[in-house]
Amino acid sequence: MNKIQQTLNAISYPQNYYYDIETLEPIGLLKKRLEAFKIGAPELFKSYNSFLDIGSSIGYFLFYHSLKSKKVVGIEPESGAVDLCLQIKKIRRSINLEIINSKFSQYESEDKFDLIFIGNAFHYLYKDEGWIVLQKLAKISNNFIVMEFPMEGKHLIEIGGWKEDETTRDFTEKRFKEEVKKNSFEIIRTSRSGTMGDRKIVVIKK
Repeated sequence: MNKIQQTLNAISYPQNYYYDIETLEPIGLLKKRLEAFKIGAPELFKSYNSFLDIGSSIGYFLFYHSLKSKKVVGIEPESGAVDLCLQIKKIRRSINLEIINSKFSQYESEDKFDLIFIGNAFHYLYKDEGWIVLQKLAKISNNFIVMEFPMEGKHLIEIGGWKEDETTRDFTEKRFKEEVKKNSFEIIRTSRSGTMGDRKIVVIKK
């Protein structure tokens, strides 16, 4: 347990962003982030029949929902994070939890989810596939999607070091709203992120 907790603390990003494996108590920046989500996305803390976390990282929301929702799935491309979460899953005996080591662009399933969470990852999904990613999300969403991301490509160029090209320039709040509507979603609310000033929390509904 102690070794796994130490590994979790060490690989967490940003630093001082982790949780207690046994109690799920959030620590440091994770606690601050959760406070912002409770205001901007209360849907994230309710119970559902099915929950999908895209870019599940160190797994806090996976294990939180393994106690609240019936079926829980995480998709994470980093094998180190997946291996760590599988160890935590064994410790916590989270039998309703499945963790998939994959990019979302490679994920294929006919399952639908009542809540989809994309924490600080939607812009990476867009980078991989463009606006088609919202079409893919529409096919697997039954209800809510909660996401956190910078809504303007200029931030990704200035801060993230992204290449300035047509794809990045097309990543704007205006275009996002157009694509949301086109794919039969509606925006419920937007608010400021709890840890990153250029990010927003966005809740959309099918």
